[in-house]
Amino acid sequence: MSVCAPENTSGKNTRVGQVADQLNTLGIYSTVRHPLYLGNFISWFAIALLTANYWFVCVFILIYWLYYERIAMAEKQFLRRKFGSKYLHWADAVPAFIPNILLFKKPALRFS
Repeated sequence: MSVCAPENTSGKNTRVGQVADQLNTLGIYSTVRHPLYLGNFISWFAIALLTANYWFVCVFILIYWLYYERIAMAEKQFLRRKFGSKYLHWADAVPAFIPNILLFKKPALRFS
């Protein structure tokens, strides 16, 4: 299944650990390093806001950040070992969580 991204790109958790045949730096990954984590945050943040409880929203943000920061660090270590300077160059240029749409580069594959 391809959705504008090559198979086995940018890390995938499996029973044998993370898998990445190539580093995906195009499409949404050209604007933000962790688009899935950002999307999850927006979805859950919207639900947290529905509680109209300021403290709950603050606790949610803290817990979310602590949880996903650790996942992102593990992914970073894996990708840095696997792709070396190519990963470091991309990571230096692309923000981790706040997208920069001015950096957008068209994906190599069509949406399917």
